[in-house]
Amino acid sequence: MIAANEYNALSDLESKRQEALKSLLYDDEEFIYAIDINDAFLMKKARASKLVLTNQRVIEFKRGFIKETSKDFLLDEIASIEHKKGYVKRKISLEGHGASSEYQTLQDFGRKFVTAVRKEKNHNKKS
Repeated sequence: MIAANEYNALSDLESKRQEALKSLLYDDEEFIYAIDINDAFLMKKARASKLVLTNQRVIEFKRGFIKETSKDFLLDEIASIEHKKGYVKRKISLEGHGASSEYQTLQDFGRKFVTAVRKEKNHNKKS
């Protein structure tokens, strides 16, 4: 099982992931925060998926050996985001415009991520 990490800057990610993630960002989009999410049993940390917060979106990002996948939620379209903490598992639940997803985290970075998303959504409303 992987040990989760958090990323406070794009430069905290390994170089291949940095470049792949930069290519997904819009010209006026800024990286804010990211965490590892547990998406496979015994997956190595180097291949763990990331949940990325920007000033415009939440992006689920995975870069593997062969393929790269991403899925995103615009911050304005997120209807609900919550952090659930059980005895062993911790989950982030995201809902918006007909789509919903759950992401398992291994440490309390999930709570921090949810708080950061709420803060950014609130900041965007004021702008």
